[in-house]
Amino acid sequence: MKKINFIGRDIKRIDKILRLVKKLWKMCPEQRLLQLLINISLPSDSFYIEDSYLEQKLKDHIAIGKGIRK
Repeated sequence: MKKINFIGRDIKRIDKILRLVKKLWKMCPEQRLLQLLINISLPSDSFYIEDSYLEQKLKDHIAIGKGIRK
């Protein structure tokens, strides 16, 4: 059964996104957290972006980073 919080969002999204942040951050440990998030090209008004958009941006940058580090 899916865990849903009080506003109806899937609570599992939190761990998925945090795992991706961790993976990307370990690829770029010299960056501070906000530098890392800004550098993945989020829109200037990022307050309203959906978690699915952030998740895809993180995945894209992890894939790019893996290609660069080969």
